[in-house]
Order: sequence, then C-alpha cells, then structure tokens
Amino acid sequence: MNVFATDHPINAKVPRSFRRLRRWLLVGLLVYPVWLLLLGPFWALDGRGVLDVLPFKARQLVYLPAVPFCYSPSFYAVFDGYMNWWYPDPNAAETTW
Repeated sequence: MNVFATDHPINAKVPRSFRRLRRWLLVGLLVYPVWLLLLGPFWALDGRGVLDVLPFKARQLVYLPAVPFCYSPSFYAVFDGYMNWWYPDPNAAETTW
C-alpha cells in the first residue's frame, strides 16, 4: 500500500474534531454579538441592584468578554454609548463642553 496516495485510508476521512471545532467556532461567532447586545440590560439590572443576590465575582465574570471593547479606542465610544443608553451612571463625572 502506498502511504503517499490520496486514497489511503488514513487520508480518506476528515477528522471529526475539525468539524466539531468548526461548529464551535461558528456558534461562538453567532453567540458573541448576541451576548454583547444582552450585556446592556444585564448592566442596567446590575446597576440598579437587582442582581445583588449573585456573588460579585459571578457578576464581574459576565463582563469579562467585553474587555476588548473597553480598551479599544475606536470601539469604546460606541460601546460606552450603548451601555449608557441602558443605564446612565448616576455618579458620572461632570464634563463641561
């Protein structure tokens, strides 16, 4: 048997893990934007104290995937505007324009 031929049994099948990895990647790409949209209402509930029954670490864990948006200069203004649309910070610093 020639191991370099394309009809070799080892090369005939696509490994199952690649299909599973591709599926997880597609699910992640679809879930992440939805999660970002649902983060606004979560932040509003958290700011009003409705979610105080949850531990602090658990609430902070929900915000962890949004960190790239907080440190990106181009996305921060849009992300901050969306979050403040749901719940404006009552203790925000005053700015004069």
